[in-house]
Amino acid sequence: MRTATLFAGLILTASGLAYGAAAAAAQNCRLIRIDEWSVLPDIPQPVLEGTINGRPIGVLIDTGMAGEEGALLERALARRLGVPVMPDPNRTVGGIGGETRVEIGLISEIRIGEAKRQNWLVLVAGEQQRDTGVFIIGNRFFKDHEVEFDLSRQRVRLFKSEDCRGVSLAYWARSATEVPIKINKWITVKLLLNGTPVVAMLDSGAATTVIDTSVIARIGAESQLRTAPPGRCLRGFGKQAVQSQIGEFDTFAIGDELIRNPKIYFADLRKDVPRDRFLFFEIPVYELPEMILGADFLHAHRVLVSQPHGKLFFTYEGGTVFPIGAAPACSEEAVKPKQ
Repeated sequence: MRTATLFAGLILTASGLAYGAAAAAAQNCRLIRIDEWSVLPDIPQPVLEGTINGRPIGVLIDTGMAGEEGALLERALARRLGVPVMPDPNRTVGGIGGETRVEIGLISEIRIGEAKRQNWLVLVAGEQQRDTGVFIIGNRFFKDHEVEFDLSRQRVRLFKSEDCRGVSLAYWARSATEVPIKINKWITVKLLLNGTPVVAMLDSGAATTVIDTSVIARIGAESQLRTAPPGRCLRGFGKQAVQSQIGEFDTFAIGDELIRNPKIYFADLRKDVPRDRFLFFEIPVYELPEMILGADFLHAHRVLVSQPHGKLFFTYEGGTVFPIGAAPACSEEAVKPKQ
């Protein structure tokens, strides 16, 4: 048995099981499985079962959360569990829907699978999230590991690679697509929309893929800003909701995968982000991506993300990649709440 330290003190037991095709074995590549988690069914995002102070909670694996702390407790869940919090007046968190104040909460004990941590000080934030709230694990905890999303089988797996530079880590298929990723605050990947390069953030915490309206004119689809029908009502950590529209595009391509005539949501993701003014210019306080590649993409694919190697490996598993479902539009109060 071997162990790996994760979650800034959480101890996970490794299985010691090594995977790899013959080519990987020839190059002494070892992909060591550290853990495997079951995700809850009928939830768009990858949510695991856990407990805080002995009470059941949902734990969201969110590659779109880029904070250095790596973990965040949604305010609704902190209130429901009675987690003691203290204000952090010098800090806010922002994104889609604007910004939200930050508090610091003390978790006496959290358990995720076999892992346990006690007396953890975590960020507490969020204004309009799920009624019950979740505990979020972000990118920081996977920066030295590989994480596999096998959502069609309701599994998320964690690996540690050794001596695997230049080797495909898609152990389940020799024909897997391999694309480079860039790691800054987020995991980003370049793709083509109507043949035009777009930089997308891989965001397992977002239920659906959405394109920022700034991209629409750049790819020659500006008429859709006026004609596209309303789509889902989107929410982030901020107070405001954001109304999306349903765009119709010629092509979507990532690596060697090409999708023709996809329908994908688009919205003004920066609409409610506060701005700083410099002379004649305004600059958003929080950076947002051109496109969010969400959990709908992950459900239709088997995906392994290797931040240490800067690679994303995936195979198509079936189904509609960007499903468009019936959803009510945002109410006027949600889009422009009373201050």
